[in-house]
Amino acid sequence: PIASNETLIVVPPDAILTDDGMGIEGQEYGILKCPTVRRLLKEMKLGNDSKFAPYMDYLKTQSYGQLPNGWSAAGKQLLLQVLGQHDEDEENDLPPGNPVDLIEKEWKLDCGGGDDPFEYQAALLLAQRGWDDIMIPVYDLLNHRNG
Repeated sequence: PIASNETLIVVPPDAILTDDGMGIEGQEYGILKCPTVRRLLKEMKLGNDSKFAPYMDYLKTQSYGQLPNGWSAAGKQLLLQVLGQHDEDEENDLPPGNPVDLIEKEWKLDCGGGDDPFEYQAALLLAQRGWDDIMIPVYDLLNHRNG
């Protein structure tokens, strides 16, 4: 059995992926923390030269489309219909609200991101596996975002 107050996971602070100063002081962000996505993209592109190389290698193995935001247009439309969010009547909509616009609204509009599927994947990985504006190896296996 696990004892009360027993430490289960210890992650050194230098193993935590942050925006590393890529943000703009005082800049407000929505759900998606743009500077952290940009840092994640940078580290993923560095490959073996990244100080986070093993973690980046692991993240690159993750399937695209795990969140509804990464689904096809037809898949997104079907989800919106199931949730009752396909029309202007919001009174009977089921949660979560806006389950498919993270890429279009947050990444492309708010962050000024591009159309590259690799960029989409980085944004979705932060949404799915991040803890606000940071990514913590091992802790992210305790996934908490399911769409």
